[in-house]
Amino acid sequence: MKYLFIDNGVRSVMEMKRHIVSYVEQELFRNEKPPDKTHRRYYPTSMDIRNVMNKIKSTNQAPTDQDDLHNLCDEIKKTNPDHTVIFRPSTLGGDKFLFVYQTPWQRRLLSLYGNEMCLMDATYRTCRYALPLFFLCVRTNVSYCVVASFIPQQEDTASIAEAIEVIKQHNPQWNPRHMMVDFSIAEITALEQSFPDCKVFICDFHREKAWKEWLSKHEHGFQDLYKRDHALKLLRTIAKSSTVEEYTDSVAVLKNDDIWGESAHLQAYFTKTWQPHANRWVQYYRNNSLLVGINTNNGVERQNELLKYSYLTGFKNCRITELVQVLVERFVPDSYVK
Repeated sequence: MKYLFIDNGVRSVMEMKRHIVSYVEQELFRNEKPPDKTHRRYYPTSMDIRNVMNKIKSTNQAPTDQDDLHNLCDEIKKTNPDHTVIFRPSTLGGDKFLFVYQTPWQRRLLSLYGNEMCLMDATYRTCRYALPLFFLCVRTNVSYCVVASFIPQQEDTASIAEAIEVIKQHNPQWNPRHMMVDFSIAEITALEQSFPDCKVFICDFHREKAWKEWLSKHEHGFQDLYKRDHALKLLRTIAKSSTVEEYTDSVAVLKNDDIWGESAHLQAYFTKTWQPHANRWVQYYRNNSLLVGINTNNGVERQNELLKYSYLTGFKNCRITELVQVLVERFVPDSYVK
């Protein structure tokens, strides 16, 4: 049971029970009549199994989660010396937590597909700590694929930039012309610091989501569905502008509309938040630059959802060590097989 729980990530009592029944009947009593199902020594109850699993969990921990993760990283390095495994624990002296991971095949895919366009996105609530897990992805000739992962202590410019620099050091040929991210100033600034000539675009999906969420908030005054849909239509027209003239005209249409004059909130939101970054989300700026047709981060989103809802099922409120173990031993290898 300890092997299944620790090394194979079995977290469900019913799944563990199936493994036990299979082991008893196919291994211990192969070609023999198995014991009666009421014999708890061979067929423990659900409560028996849960108690043992809880005991294993409580006794199989280093003094701190960071110590345990340090041991895991040492084991990964020993088993796979060609893997990039960077771990720095958080300390009272001011050092911030950082974990970076990349395999040789991920380096190869980054070199092949990552110099035109890379996608980066963070996912949250993957463990008991408020740590963002970042995936760096590329679109290969088959599908989207994670080519590096990192977990900084904070989602600020300095922390993200440090992780990017670590990845750069292990991928000296990597110099992307474009990056696709959410509308995160910290991510955009970090990437532009690391790659001064790189153009960082904002994902269409997250732009649309941000607009809808802003318009749906009561305090912004768009409770009327017609007004909300009309404002969204005007903003979308700006985003779809394929020339400078179209962009200028569509902005003028928005600002001459009654809905603009009636809403100081909309005026401030557009002029302060979105208009200064028009080169990151208006179609015209992509048409003149991109060689590949990627306008959203959905490929990375799918990887995030796959990790959380397929691989981390049963790992709710898990330790950082468990998250990294699932990432390194299951999620990343399976991504390559696919």
